[in-house]
Amino acid sequence: MAVHIFTLSESNYEICVKRGIVGIPEAKDSSMHDNIFDGLLSRLACIKDDDYILMYIISKKELRGVWQADGEPYYEESKVWADRLYPFRCKIKCSIYNFSNYLSLNDINDLRNSGKIWTWSLQRASGANSMFSISDYEFSILLNEYIKINPFSLQKGIIPNPSPFHENNMIEMLHTEGDKLKYEYTVMAFLSAAFSQKKFVDIFGNYIDFLCYVPTNLGKEMDALLFYENPNNHEIVS
Repeated sequence: MAVHIFTLSESNYEICVKRGIVGIPEAKDSSMHDNIFDGLLSRLACIKDDDYILMYIISKKELRGVWQADGEPYYEESKVWADRLYPFRCKIKCSIYNFSNYLSLNDINDLRNSGKIWTWSLQRASGANSMFSISDYEFSILLNEYIKINPFSLQKGIIPNPSPFHENNMIEMLHTEGDKLKYEYTVMAFLSAAFSQKKFVDIFGNYIDFLCYVPTNLGKEMDALLFYENPNNHEIVS
């Protein structure tokens, strides 16, 4: 499964872990509002139930975790965070991993510079990044780093005041013209949601996982990357 990282402030992090919810900020008002709206939605649409969630605290330069998605993402405008509206949301729950010591940005940069992780990027072609995803293999590398600096514990985290359940309404929020998807971002949101449900195998083959908006060394992003298992060696993924 893909693993999703949200970048946020310390104060918003405290709300996330108390309410069991993460989010992406609303689209700014502009002539391109609808297109940007679908672009933000496309980034969150890839999340599926039980995917792992990490949070990067900007001011502390720390990566904290680990949680899991509690259901599917949705759009909802009630006020949760104090600084602004984050309507693109997903509920989270505690995972079996409850680390009190966090990974620093320097630790992560060392892993990236050594080639052990490659999709970590706080800055993207579109600007600052409020949420991005990494591969399951890269998560296993980060998990090993967490285990090195944390004592073994069976204690599980608790969500003190969990947010109520909300149905996934992402697809119905997309902008269309008649029966056609309106923007390129609209298409990406539709595909991202479909890939999370393992659809279109008849077209793309038997992929085992996927990532959207993958950074390249040219300062750009690939729209989507599908992973396939080697039939002769299940430990090799291409």
